[in-house]
Formats: sequence, C-alpha cells, structure tokens
Amino acid sequence: MKNGLMPGNNPVTRPLRPFHVEKSDVTIHANFQAPFWPLVHNMPSLYSALLDGMREFGVGSQAIRNDSGDGSLGGYNVNFGMLEFRAIGRIRLETAEFQCPNLAKQDLDQIERAFVRFADALVTAQSDVRFASWDVSVNLHGQPEEIAAKDYLSGFLSKMPDGMGPCTGSGVVFYFGERPPTISSSVTAEISAILPDRVFVRVHSMFDGAAVPPNQLRRVVQDNLDVGLRSIGLSRD
Repeated sequence: MKNGLMPGNNPVTRPLRPFHVEKSDVTIHANFQAPFWPLVHNMPSLYSALLDGMREFGVGSQAIRNDSGDGSLGGYNVNFGMLEFRAIGRIRLETAEFQCPNLAKQDLDQIERAFVRFADALVTAQSDVRFASWDVSVNLHGQPEEIAAKDYLSGFLSKMPDGMGPCTGSGVVFYFGERPPTISSSVTAEISAILPDRVFVRVHSMFDGAAVPPNQLRRVVQDNLDVGLRSIGLSRD
C-alpha cells in the first residue's frame, strides 16, 4: 500500500485505506469571464453549434429545451440531455453546467469527449468566449476497506457532543487554499444519505480556467481527487 495521512489532529504516516466506490457523480460549472450573449442575442448560432457538436451523443432538436428558471435573466437557461449516459448540459448567461449522475457504470473516455465537445460548441457559438474558472464537485459513496463507516468517521473527532440523543454518525469538512492550477478546494466526509452504512466523500475544487483548457480538465480533476482522498486517509481502489 501507499503511505498517506490518516485522520486526526496530528496525522502520522500510515497505509491508505482503499475506498470501494459504489456510486459516484460529477458536476462541472464553467464560469465565463463575460456574459455569454448568444443565449440572448443569437440563439440560432447557439442551437446550431449544439446540434452540430453534440449530435454523436444523441442531442437532437427534441432534446434541447429552454427554461425560464426563476424568471430572472440569470435564471434563464438552455439545457439538453445526453440519453446514452444521462448527462445533462445547461447554459446560463454567466455559467455553463455539465452534470453526469452516475460515473461508476459509464465510459469515462466518452464522458470526457462529450464534455470537450460541449465546451467546443460554446466557443463555436461565441468565438471570443473565455472560461474564467472551472468549479468541479466529485461525489463518491462507498466503503473504506476493513472499517465501518461510523468508525472511520469517528477518527476525525476528539469529542462527540452530548445531550441530543444517540449519535448516529459524524462528518467533517476541510478547506484548502491555492495550489496551482487549483484556486481553492474542500473535502467533505460524512455518512452517506443514500447508501446505508457507507461513507460519502465530496471533493470540490475550483481551477483556473486560463491555465486548464477543457481537454486537460479530466487529468487535473483526477489528480486533485487523489490528493483529496489521500488527505483523509483513502485511496481509489
């Protein structure tokens, strides 16, 4: 096994625990440097770029919808689903979103290709579009090897609160600063709300859009995911 940091106030070098992931998802927000005006002023160019760029992923005219959201300019969006792997693309004036709700059973190369083509379609619709940052959340539900979820999580706490009844679990969030090209990140570990007796881990990161082009984002996200897992004593199995 590799060496890493185990939970606690005074980490020591110990073997990492393999984390057996049973469910995972990812959400990527592309934050634009300036408003994405084709959403308002040139819808035909946006629709054309999406239809041409996303056709191989099952995106046709019946898949693309517009949504008024909360009724505000910022809430208005154009969205579409990619039926083969149930990913969703959504474009707002200030951000674009790419969400894949189940990574475990999907071809990651295909998902990456769809994301890159989505980003390319935005550039096709507005040639001077610039991505200020990528805001990425990777959510994992699974089991640390050879330890119960509650016991694993209790290793982060020196004292449990009293007076609220029996404790059924615990959770922690750690926040981290700049580590280029990462602007900021956080790691959450708690009891899974959807899988019984499992641990939920979220690694949330913001990356510099000028330093990370769309076709390099997967590598950067995976590297940061591994670092985040190591920081709480885990490794991808």
